Amino acid sequence: AAGADFAAEDYEAAREHAAAAQAAFDRCGSRTGLARAAIALGEAHSALGDPVRATQYFDLAAASATTPELVGLLPAVRAENSLRAGRTSEARAFFHTALEHLGHKWPDTGLIGRVYAGLADCRAANGDREGALRNYARAVKTLRDSELALPFAMVRASWAALLASFPGTRDEAREAAEIATEAASTLQSAGARAAEARARDVALKLRAIAE
Repeated sequence: AAGADFAAEDYEAAREHAAAAQAAFDRCGSRTGLARAAIALGEAHSALGDPVRATQYFDLAAASATTPELVGLLPAVRAENSLRAGRTSEARAFFHTALEHLGHKWPDTGLIGRVYAGLADCRAANGDREGALRNYARAVKTLRDSELALPFAMVRASWAALLASFPGTRDEAREAAEIATEAASTLQSAGARAAEARARDVALKLRAIAE
């Protein structure tokens, strides 16, 4: 389904998603169905490390993505693809376009949180620790009161990883280690093994910083 987030999942999940999306693409009978399937294929190929092919599918989706949901989703997934390819300025522009649509026309809490997390990653990639923390705080606030436990855990794990990469005080590291451990437990329950392993590794690094 369109909207799956592979930022913290393994390649096997992406391959399975690509196969399912290809099947949906082959049998779709409407413009909206075509756009959904093309977006899903683009996400999968982006996660598999093929940003060029992902862009081709996103371009295909653009002609048919006319619903408020898809108009908001498309720039978000384009942004994630650009970020994976190291094009942070392009990614930020796409993320801001997504927010313009999501904030007013399609209030998708999960996707809004995902966009703020993406903006945080853009800031972190440019060495802007404080800007990254601000955007992670927005992502956490957006998702905190939702019932979206898995995206919330992923965002918290990413926030903790940022503090491991840009260490602050020992108290910050200690608190972040606890958050990473809590996130790892949620990810384990959800079967997100690769994300869980990364979160536990982050927790270990943060505990070392806190000592």
